[in-house]
Amino acid sequence: MAAYAESPIPTGDADFQTIWTFIKQGMDHIMTNPQESLTNNGYMGLYTCVYNFCNGSLILSGAKNSSKPAGRTRLKPGCPELYSNLVQYFVGYIVKIRDASDSLTNEALLRYYAREWDRYSMSVTHVDRAFKPFNRYWVVRKTYEGKNHVYPVSTLAILLWKRDFFVSLQKTSRNITPSVLKLIETRRQGVNADESVVKSVLNSFVSLGMDENGEASLGVYEEHFEEPFVAATEMFYVTESQVLSAKTTLSGYLKRAEEILRVEKDHIQLCLDTNKRERLTSRCEQLLIRDHAEKMWDGFQQLLENDQEEDLERMYRLLARNPGGLDPLYPKFEAVVKHAGQVAIANLVRKDGPNVGVLKPKLYIDTLFYVYHKYQSIVEKRFNSNKAFVSAFGKACQSFINSSTAPGESTSNVSQILVNQVDGLLRKSSESLGNGELEHGLNQTAVILKPGYPGESSISFDFRVCGAFIWPLKPPSHDFVVPWKLKSLSTAFSSFYQMRNSGRVLKWLWNHCKSELHTNYLSRSYILVTSSYQMAILLQYNSAETHSLGELSTVTLIPRDLLSRVLAPLVKLKILIAEGHEHYRLNFDFRSDNTRVYTDVALEAVEDDIKTTEDDVKALEDRKRLIQFTVSKCVKDYKRIKTQSLIQETLTRLNNRLSPTIKEIKVAIEVCIEKEYIGRVEGQRDTLFHIP
Repeated sequence: MAAYAESPIPTGDADFQTIWTFIKQGMDHIMTNPQESLTNNGYMGLYTCVYNFCNGSLILSGAKNSSKPAGRTRLKPGCPELYSNLVQYFVGYIVKIRDASDSLTNEALLRYYAREWDRYSMSVTHVDRAFKPFNRYWVVRKTYEGKNHVYPVSTLAILLWKRDFFVSLQKTSRNITPSVLKLIETRRQGVNADESVVKSVLNSFVSLGMDENGEASLGVYEEHFEEPFVAATEMFYVTESQVLSAKTTLSGYLKRAEEILRVEKDHIQLCLDTNKRERLTSRCEQLLIRDHAEKMWDGFQQLLENDQEEDLERMYRLLARNPGGLDPLYPKFEAVVKHAGQVAIANLVRKDGPNVGVLKPKLYIDTLFYVYHKYQSIVEKRFNSNKAFVSAFGKACQSFINSSTAPGESTSNVSQILVNQVDGLLRKSSESLGNGELEHGLNQTAVILKPGYPGESSISFDFRVCGAFIWPLKPPSHDFVVPWKLKSLSTAFSSFYQMRNSGRVLKWLWNHCKSELHTNYLSRSYILVTSSYQMAILLQYNSAETHSLGELSTVTLIPRDLLSRVLAPLVKLKILIAEGHEHYRLNFDFRSDNTRVYTDVALEAVEDDIKTTEDDVKALEDRKRLIQFTVSKCVKDYKRIKTQSLIQETLTRLNNRLSPTIKEIKVAIEVCIEKEYIGRVEGQRDTLFHIP
């Protein structure tokens, strides 16, 4: 190669044989050693030679004594001769490769073809770059003139490979397509096979799709590979799925099917064009999953009862690939969880014989929590917290946790058992509880409280403790039956608060509470933001669709006149429908454009029976004095302070105790000025100072 790089480059006016000899030497090196290619000097020498030849072939006509107009050009005969020599060169190279493969068959031929194609395609790329001037000056012009069988060098080389090697090879018994398919099937069966061979052969199929007009297409790829590959794949999986189904257990089938689909995904990505992958993937899933879905559905319950969680996860992943594939599993899962809870409680009752008496709260809750936690873990870890499984799990828990009475001979209400458990935990001294026992017990109880009755909403509950002499709020003057779910929580919190703050009285302001009810009895889920009174009313409709005003008043103990005003927004929004004389029916056709529907009514609109008392006045006065004291203290601490800064400082200091408005602070500033606690700096009305 050093000799080639150092040899003189023929000039444009050199004879054709000298130019071709120089070009052929460069091409010989590129075609036989594509990995090394030419040195920079050698490559530039070849490029320059082609460039000089093309430029030297252009003759400026229109000179003196010429009949042709000046400025026109024509090409010397050398370019067609160069093109003809290129054709002969590539044909000779390809025929030599083809003849060397005569003794090869099957995989040996496939590997030979892949190796030679890689070398040839890489070499042609380098040659084409060196012939850019030729493509630009002569090939483009001939194409423009309508010469349909003149191609750029790279296209010419590929078309000749297709004609003289590929087509002739595919017409014989040594067709390489079956060898490619056999190599892929070997990989399907778990035997290591050279992926690069398949990739190289498929790349050649795609490249050889170029037609005689130089237009690229996937015709060769589709005819010689895609169609046979899809047919072979279907045949393979029809047989494989039938054998697996007949000879293996459900667990073994799930493992093998998932492994097959994982491997096939790699094959499809390797072998198929992006636009063609989905069709074959869907076909494979049909053969391995949809055609055997009934067997999976039938075996689901057994896997669940035998705690085969890994197989459950595999089944979930497989069936989730197909629309509706999981639908038959939801009721099965709900039935298994429901049965497991009922059996656990029944065993708990039988454990101590017929004289079990009233169940111990801790033992009862531990039993419920064990079943709940077990299947919740399956939903989260194995079923990826699928919403439908979460819903089925919730319904199953409703059926065995929220029963009206405890099982066996016990007549204790479930809510009362929970209250007794929390009360018992909070009454124990810290010394008698182990590390984390109190927190664990309370967490268990909270978990059991989560499931609701069918059709009932999930309740979001939050506590706020306010100082009686800072907040002018008053509890209701009438009795109120708190829904049992809230009753258990409020009782537990009251016990906890009394244990931590002995001597303080905690009063519940139910008339100021709000609740969020998440409906699940409608086709669409809504969040009803209600007052606690409205919540107590709506929860009654879990047991009946219609209630009279008298029934609701008796159950909730809300006075009838107040109850009518509480019901009014629910009727106005058409959540309830007023029927006949003071009867209200639940509207199952309720619709709203908003997901959150606000039904709560301000205190002054529904409780005008609460009058301002001396205690309220005293609380308001205490609030004002506290704001005035804070304003005066801020000015004293800063000596001088601007009004806006004083307002911000006052808000910051009172933030943990109450939230005064800016108007209240400004009024307090004026009162402090009148009482001569503070004053305004003369000439600077926005600056205040402390008066000693």
